[in-house]
Amino acid sequence: MSLDLATGRLYHFAGKNFKTFATIHSQWQDLKTKMELEKDFKDFCSILKEERFSKQDIENICKPLYNYQRKEVLKKYSKIILAGLLCYALIQWCDCFNWFISALGRLALIQILPVWNWPALYNAKCLIERPLDNNNVRQASTLPPNTVDFGNCLLCENIDFIPTLSNVTFSTLETFYLESGLPVVIIDSHTPITGDEFFYTIFHKSSTSFLQSSHCDISSNVIIKKFFNTELVLRKAWKLLDTSEKWFIQFRICQASAVRNSRLFLKKPYYYPVHLEPYYSSWLIMSNNFSHRQYQEIYVQGLIIVQQLSGTNNLRLKPKRPCDENCPLINVQLKEGEALVFSSDLWEISYKQIKSHQASIATIMEIDWNI
Repeated sequence: MSLDLATGRLYHFAGKNFKTFATIHSQWQDLKTKMELEKDFKDFCSILKEERFSKQDIENICKPLYNYQRKEVLKKYSKIILAGLLCYALIQWCDCFNWFISALGRLALIQILPVWNWPALYNAKCLIERPLDNNNVRQASTLPPNTVDFGNCLLCENIDFIPTLSNVTFSTLETFYLESGLPVVIIDSHTPITGDEFFYTIFHKSSTSFLQSSHCDISSNVIIKKFFNTELVLRKAWKLLDTSEKWFIQFRICQASAVRNSRLFLKKPYYYPVHLEPYYSSWLIMSNNFSHRQYQEIYVQGLIIVQQLSGTNNLRLKPKRPCDENCPLINVQLKEGEALVFSSDLWEISYKQIKSHQASIATIMEIDWNI
């Protein structure tokens, strides 16, 4: 059999089954037709092999059929992908379609209630429950928030200094320091910023929900506490930034919506691991040309990260009772770009602003941390 004759047979074979090919790739394939078609194709290939055609010749003869099949498959999947993208766009940008799909989904969930009791999972706080140690829970509940189990006092009795680290991972922090209750200063925690940069970021990256939120633990000499308005106070502080005026602002971001929004401008440091939950509460402590006479104690809970964004700040860590009788007070002067990391299980923190013409801006993150 010549090459031209074999090619002619292929075209005759393809022409005879053209409608079958079109049906296969445009509709759901009929199993019987597909099997017959595959049998015809195998018979044709067997004839070519019997006629001793080379592998290259067989590929050249069958190439049009392969190309046609590939093109039809690509068309089929392209239509499916385009349809999926169109549905996604409608769901994202068309409120009517979004509500329609949501309603259908809710109706479907109601219908499957007899089979699957999904409300229990929907109302749960987490998808995978962590077993609780009841003994530890009872023991913790009997201790006041400013006390610690006496057995933990051995962790801080021999602390002579706070180690300083750089280019560190959270795994190293947790294993060698935090698990032992040892505070750490990280000297390359973040990039220092100026007061102007910080205020500009707040007003251009935060939403009105943050600026209009009611914050907690407010302390300031800018305005009377009952008149405290976040946007008003921050704008006033921004105007007084380059003056000799003495001002001080402290507040804790405690509302859930405000905390979420604050994550736009209170960035997590590089050693903050992906598996750790975002901070559930945060503090802003700012001052300019202001000095406290005494240390100001604040109450924090969990894993604490104090970041000094600008200027300097005097911090003091005090062991909780009864460890305060055997463990030393730790004083730290935190400079811009540095961070103090510790656990509130053992330590209480207080700060004292230092009089300086450079604005002091510090943030504190409270994180729910468990090993």
